[in-house]
Amino acid sequence: MKCKLCLTSLDKSNRCRSHIYAQTLLKEMAGGEFGQLLIVGTDMPRKKRAPTGSYDNEILCRSCDSKLGRYDDYATKFTRLKRMPYKNHRWVIKNVDQAKLKLFAISYLWRASIT
Repeated sequence: MKCKLCLTSLDKSNRCRSHIYAQTLLKEMAGGEFGQLLIVGTDMPRKKRAPTGSYDNEILCRSCDSKLGRYDDYATKFTRLKRMPYKNHRWVIKNVDQAKLKLFAISYLWRASIT
């Protein structure tokens, strides 16, 4: 098995439980309901609960998981913004690194697609 990003062979020394959806972001968005994430799929006989989120230990090495984790961390900080003023039919958000948010979204979709 190889890391899907850098193609390094995965073994015990570099394998990790790469979360498909960042665990800290899940906690932030779910609030008091953390642990109620349900995993469903057409190839599953029934839905199942995922108390720590959905993860896969065969997609990324620790190094690549850490690189993508920077964008997860930024998205978590973004969700902690207390106020997003609504003006002229849109939310006004200042001092946001759009590139990091876009990379978070892309990395999330990519991790979900290869799992």
